[in-house]
Amino acid sequence: MSVEMPAGAIGPEICWEDGLVDGMEVTVLVVGASATGLFAAAELARHGVGAVVVDPALEPDTFSQAVGLQAGTLEVLRHHGLDQELIARGRKLDRVDITHSGALLETVPLAGLPSPYPFMLVCPQAELEALLLRQLQKLSIPVLRGISLVALRQQPGVMHVEVELRAGVRPITIRARHVMACDGALSVTRRLAGLTFPGDDLPRVSCLADLGLEGVPPESPGTDEPVSMRVDFADGGVLSLTPLPQAGRFRLVMEMPGQAEAEPDEAKVSDEPMPLPSATILQTILRDRLHAPAIRLVGEPAGMCLPAYSRHAEAMRQGHIFLTGEAAHIHSPLGGLGLNIGILDVFNLCWKLALVEKGHAWPHLLDSYHHECHPVMPLAIRQMNELAAGIAIPGLPTGLRNTLAHFLGTFQAIRERVAMSMTRLGTDYRNSPAVDEQQESWMEAVFSYGSGGVGLNAWREFHYAFHAGDRIPAFPWPGGGILLDLLADGLHHALVFTGPDPSSEVLERAAQVARAIQLRGPGVGQVRVHLILGPGAGAVAAGLAEGLDQVRDVDGLLAHDLGNPKDGVYILRPDGYLGFRCQPAVFDLVQDWLATIFSM
Repeated sequence: MSVEMPAGAIGPEICWEDGLVDGMEVTVLVVGASATGLFAAAELARHGVGAVVVDPALEPDTFSQAVGLQAGTLEVLRHHGLDQELIARGRKLDRVDITHSGALLETVPLAGLPSPYPFMLVCPQAELEALLLRQLQKLSIPVLRGISLVALRQQPGVMHVEVELRAGVRPITIRARHVMACDGALSVTRRLAGLTFPGDDLPRVSCLADLGLEGVPPESPGTDEPVSMRVDFADGGVLSLTPLPQAGRFRLVMEMPGQAEAEPDEAKVSDEPMPLPSATILQTILRDRLHAPAIRLVGEPAGMCLPAYSRHAEAMRQGHIFLTGEAAHIHSPLGGLGLNIGILDVFNLCWKLALVEKGHAWPHLLDSYHHECHPVMPLAIRQMNELAAGIAIPGLPTGLRNTLAHFLGTFQAIRERVAMSMTRLGTDYRNSPAVDEQQESWMEAVFSYGSGGVGLNAWREFHYAFHAGDRIPAFPWPGGGILLDLLADGLHHALVFTGPDPSSEVLERAAQVARAIQLRGPGVGQVRVHLILGPGAGAVAAGLAEGLDQVRDVDGLLAHDLGNPKDGVYILRPDGYLGFRCQPAVFDLVQDWLATIFSM
């Protein structure tokens, strides 16, 4: 069989008659053909970089460990045109009901999420993998099964990784510019790279089961189809019950007592499945924990029990080797953290790797992958533990605890914070070395207004608005569509604001800044520039307008949404995060930041 290598592969076209060819060179070797690995290859291709995916398993898993796609993940998959097909195959849930021993404490609504997808989509991981595999086949990107990783060798100053693979009994050696580990909790890549995986072996097991159920308490009178995920905190452990797309079918995830190692040993981490409890035992557990005696299992449950761990790699990068998803962090399957954070890991890494590989960005940009993604899982775990601890306060009477939790849940701000936390839309990279912002001091804003200062009110709005490193929501784009869709081209986007009613001097300065970003760089060709004209802005001089994308913010809504009521610059990264902002619009400040990212 002959397979044409995708754009970005090194060397001539490769013949795959017997699998991989000894001595071949590839740009990126993706180890692991799970959803994270398949998405990595597709995302690299979107940025014009070739990849080869290998996996030791001859067939994909038939049981989907993950079934929930969060809003942020759907925003990412939107760039691949997969969002609507996934939605058609799945089921939307518009809220999460938090209960304690069956008693409803609070409902966390998802309908108000700042996303085009204000819901959680229940769609088994296997469905996502099937769509990604179909996409890779269209792009002629190889996904090779039955290929095991045997050894990795890196040398200082050498711009590739020597990789030993085994197909059957025949070992071969290839060279990869970069290796992405998407091979799960038992990651061979992580072990061969010598990256440690510290953490805890938890004294419990996690049971995942797909069940046919009858007698589940209705969510509200007259409700035919369930629209919520239920998360129950009880003395026996956390339990979640999620309706699947098939009527009458549910995904059960629950914690059960287990036994942890006295001294955690990362070499003993295992995802070897254990059998589920019997249908009778599962039915009894559901009835007892949810206080729902009418629940009845229909048919045989399908699923597994797994040992429970909470582990986190000390580093997500070593040279040209990168850890993603569960190769870098594992925790309870509750909340679907593994799949969703894995997809976001890859989304953060691929645009950076593509810019560096093509020579457009400095190699140190890749260091920001660890700085930005490494804290995400521990933060998610801490937030989940805080939620559990708040609901199950030791020694507090059940009635008082439930009343307190319900009272706190009535505060809209708390509900919104929980929703943003659960869906990962609230993740920020403010401490990243790859983001920056510049603003006048408040005294400059007040006393230099006549010569370019913005004034105290505008200074205050900017100061308390979105910061560099924040995710920018899918705000409306003037003229139609949403801001998120600008990023479909995989480029940075600079929004240069004139302010609502700029003087000719301010308008000219903003236009000059926009032209300078477009023509002088660094980042020429990698940053698309949009001059955002306020409602009262006049016409831009002909000499400055040439080649500029002028966008009339007729009602000033975009400037208001971003908290930039005067002239200023916002630069959005390809992953939808704010890389840089400044007020007022000054090219030297923009250029200084661009020079830290782009090499030309």
